[in-house]
Amino acid sequence: MPGRFEIFQFGTKTIVLDGAHNPQAVENLLVFWQKTPYARQSACVLCGFMQDKDYPGMLTQLSGCFKKGIVTVPSAQRGAGEKELRSVLPAAWTFEPEIKKAFTTACLTSDVICCTGSFYLVGAVRAYLIWLRAEKHFHFPSKNS
Repeated sequence: MPGRFEIFQFGTKTIVLDGAHNPQAVENLLVFWQKTPYARQSACVLCGFMQDKDYPGMLTQLSGCFKKGIVTVPSAQRGAGEKELRSVLPAAWTFEPEIKKAFTTACLTSDVICCTGSFYLVGAVRAYLIWLRAEKHFHFPSKNS
């Protein structure tokens, strides 16, 4: 199913898309994540949430698994915005309101990216990845480029 632990591979980059959008779904994602080879890598999570969801709880869950994280705003009216998110942002995580910039930052941070928190965010990143593949843009930003 698209957006449910869907994996995109681009050269050295692995992008995992999962639309976990409530604490129970995030817990399921993290349990499954721990059983994959990605759990042993220094992965970065890219996440965004709807304002009517328990995003403080989900951020707490995610920060227990991912040391590096970028929080963004899904492109929907109900998307949790900067004001709400900055007040609960885990230490050492960053906030970037624009999805493509947030994705680029994640690519610069790690070779393994887990995108989650909202189907709106996962859908936007998925569409961008499909466009990149169609346009044959296989080079992602990295620390070495």
